[in-house]
Amino acid sequence: MECFEGETTLKLYKVSPSGDITSSVTLPVAARPRIRAWPNPFTDRVTLDGLPANGLYRVDLVDMSGRVCYSQRWSGTEIVFPETLPAGAYSLRVTSLLMNQVTGSQMVVKQ
Repeated sequence: MECFEGETTLKLYKVSPSGDITSSVTLPVAARPRIRAWPNPFTDRVTLDGLPANGLYRVDLVDMSGRVCYSQRWSGTEIVFPETLPAGAYSLRVTSLLMNQVTGSQMVVKQ
């Protein structure tokens, strides 16, 4: 099977050994909002745009080795990180606690 992702659908193709498509199915997928974290690079805080209002989320900062360096329940627009957070590149991952799924992510750099 091969997967090709569209904006609101996921289409799966079953491909024969000779490369012919033998069947396909299209599944609806909830479109993820595009989040924007700024400023980027940041020093101690970021503002998040693009999330549904009044949501309850978990925010994780994941370093390049895959280790979660920061995790907090959050709602609002601004996230203040601890002073002890080392400088470096991180994946900022936002998870909806209501839907229990990743809502969006963005690479950010702590100065």
